Amino acid sequence: MRTVFGVYSATPMHKKFKNGYTMYDWVKRQKDTPEFCIRTLCGKNKITAEEIEFLRDKNCKIGLAFCDRTDMDFADSDGVKDATWVLSALKEWGVPKNEGILVFVKLNTEYTANYRWMTLFASVLNYSGYIAAFIGPRDLYENVILDNQIKYYYLSKKKEPEFPSALVSTDSKLSDETKQRLSNSQFVTGNIGLDSWMCGTITFDGIQVDNIYSNNEKILQKMW
Repeated sequence: MRTVFGVYSATPMHKKFKNGYTMYDWVKRQKDTPEFCIRTLCGKNKITAEEIEFLRDKNCKIGLAFCDRTDMDFADSDGVKDATWVLSALKEWGVPKNEGILVFVKLNTEYTANYRWMTLFASVLNYSGYIAAFIGPRDLYENVILDNQIKYYYLSKKKEPEFPSALVSTDSKLSDETKQRLSNSQFVTGNIGLDSWMCGTITFDGIQVDNIYSNNEKILQKMW
């Protein structure tokens, strides 16, 4: 099975640089043609109708992300309220329900959403026809705090109604040994069978995108 390449970008992919390239074209020149791009639903650089049309013309699938939380306030925020906001944004864009489409949440290493927030957020999305996909470290020997939260999140599902979920790893040490160990970790990819990781960046003039790889082409079916 081939490896699928995409990016997570805080910057609009149709943004034109002073060298004449758009972000999309710069990624293509520096690395490869991205088959999907994850963009945010919120903030000053959120996805727009113009960017959606641009990516559609490139035959690039779109991933949508929720990033309206700082590291510190995840634990105090309401997963239900946040998921409800996301559902409103998805409805506004006309993103279809019940097609297994992923909604991404990028978690950082120093602070993270607790497993209750993750569970509530994911369950509300699922009941409304979408799948939560958390982006964060999964190396069992590093970033222990976040790994424990992810572990508790998946363990908690056994006590509640089943709902699908996914996790994209930000583990940057992709040795063969690490890949093998991660592929054997039951709570890593959730229960939809996606093996994906975020590793490396592409930069121009201080602006960067994160590279994402997946060993499962089905990830494209779960983008918009």
